[in-house]
Amino acid sequence: MALTLVNPLAMGVLCWVFYGPWWGLGVTLVALTLRQGIVWEYRAGRRGSRPARTGLAPWQVRFVATEQWAALLLTVVLLPLTAFATALDGLAWDTVLHCQVAAGAETEESRLIELDRKGNGVVGWDLHAEEIVNGLGCVKEDSLRVRPAWWNS
Repeated sequence: MALTLVNPLAMGVLCWVFYGPWWGLGVTLVALTLRQGIVWEYRAGRRGSRPARTGLAPWQVRFVATEQWAALLLTVVLLPLTAFATALDGLAWDTVLHCQVAAGAETEESRLIELDRKGNGVVGWDLHAEEIVNGLGCVKEDSLRVRPAWWNS
């Protein structure tokens, strides 16, 4: 039983660290539920090569069928939609900075997405000029928003 808890709890801890406590709790509960359905499938002989050791109650058979449909929906619908929403939500995946950027003979302030640090400056993607530039005197911006979300534009 303890080994069936390792993976769901590890995923819950990772989601807790990266996305917050509610995501961690939700992922842990969903993963534990799906894992319990798989354990019941093995016990019923529906998975693996061993014959069934014990019969399942009718409610457990319905639970296993529901768990299989839930896993299919998570895999085919929810996870791809979440991936696309994350990619198109308008947030930068790295730090957004306000920097002094040399534009010809003059220097102007610009917003950059940090790509690398070189010497005392930053190499970044200039959001206004849409090119890679070197920035100096950079200050971190609180917001990661670089454009409106795809569904709002």
